[in-house]
Amino acid sequence: MINQNTAKGICLIGIALFFGIQAHSYPFGSFSRAGSGAFPIIICTSLLIIGIAIVVRTWFMEAKPLIFNLRNIALVTASILAFALLSAYVNMLVALFVMVMMASYAADDFSFYRAIKVCLFLAAISLAMRFGLGFQLPLF
Repeated sequence: MINQNTAKGICLIGIALFFGIQAHSYPFGSFSRAGSGAFPIIICTSLLIIGIAIVVRTWFMEAKPLIFNLRNIALVTASILAFALLSAYVNMLVALFVMVMMASYAADDFSFYRAIKVCLFLAAISLAMRFGLGFQLPLF
């Protein structure tokens, strides 16, 4: 039996190593003047630490069997595809709402109010990035 939590940790470690190895070829620069490789290396290192922590934590927890639910995989995949298409052809706030609502149905304990809170939180972050930081996001 494959432990669900161990699989999560191993996947995070694999993703961190895959992108970290590729980002290693970019110049890191220095902490006062970061190069193009600084951000990916920092993110990959963070993911690697989180993945290792998840794997170590599973040694002290009860094992949960890894079950592939094709419905949930399809819902999350469809929500990402819907986000990409709606961002390109409608706007990003609508795409964000649709993505969160579709992906939320994959949860065992779906809560409409929790999904709305997540939508509002992500919309607030997107608006802050657009108007506070000046990012060029097609929000409207």
